[in-house]
Amino acid sequence: MSRDSTERDSRGEWIDYEWGDYESRTKSAGEAGYVHAMLPELLNEVVVIDTDSRFTYIGRLTEIGDKFSRLEDAAVHNTDEGTVTIDQYLDECANFGFPVSRKHIWVRQEKVVSVSRLDDITKPGSEPEP
Repeated sequence: MSRDSTERDSRGEWIDYEWGDYESRTKSAGEAGYVHAMLPELLNEVVVIDTDSRFTYIGRLTEIGDKFSRLEDAAVHNTDEGTVTIDQYLDECANFGFPVSRKHIWVRQEKVVSVSRLDDITKPGSEPEP
C-alpha cells in the first residue's frame, strides 16, 4: 500500500516523500549500519551518495539521522536521463563543479548504497594517490 507523507524536519521545514512499501522493506543491521557508521567523518564534506534507485546525489552533508541524511547545495542526477554515464557525470562534477539544483535535500538511509567524497572521484585508468 502506498501513501504520501509530509513532515517537518528538525529545522521546521517541510519535507515530502512517498513511503511506498516502506514498512515491509528492511535491511540487515550490518548492511545499513556500516554505511551509517561511516558518515560522521564526512560531515560538512561535499559527497556523492549512490542509491539503489536511478538517482545519485551530490552535495554538502550537513546532517545524519537514523532514517535520513541531509545534503545542502545539492544536485540530483537521474541516470535514466541524458546521454552521459554516471562515471562521466561524476568526473565532470569533480573537475568543474556540479549544478546545484536544490537548496537542501533529504536522502533516505535505507536507499543508500555508498557514500564518498566528491574529491575522491578518480578518472578511469588513473593511478590512485599513495
